[in-house]
Amino acid sequence: MNRLFWLLFPFLLFGSYWDIQFDTELKKDEISAYKIYDKVREKDFFFRWTLYINSGLVVLANYDKFPHQYILYKDYNRNSFLIPLANRRSALMVEFYDFNEENQTAKFRVLFKNSQAEQVEQSK
Repeated sequence: MNRLFWLLFPFLLFGSYWDIQFDTELKKDEISAYKIYDKVREKDFFFRWTLYINSGLVVLANYDKFPHQYILYKDYNRNSFLIPLANRRSALMVEFYDFNEENQTAKFRVLFKNSQAEQVEQSK
């Protein structure tokens, strides 16, 4: 156990796993869009949520013109989804962490690893 701690200690001390982080708050059917730049390619990623019922949030995502659908909860194991990008080491993750019942808005954290990304102007 002690050896495992010293093996993982530098990773805990010197930074996070994700390179880029965006926090966004979306209303129903509001789109959050991103441009992802790999070595020679530029790909689009966007997502929106459509339904919140029984503490489950239905999220529709589209990466490189390939649609995805997820149901996310606030639980730790069911609050995010991961999409691998062009090479095996790069990925993006969308994490759902709060829902405001009064304003009907959902809060997300979008994380990128080993790629360059920028947030595009959100559209309704």
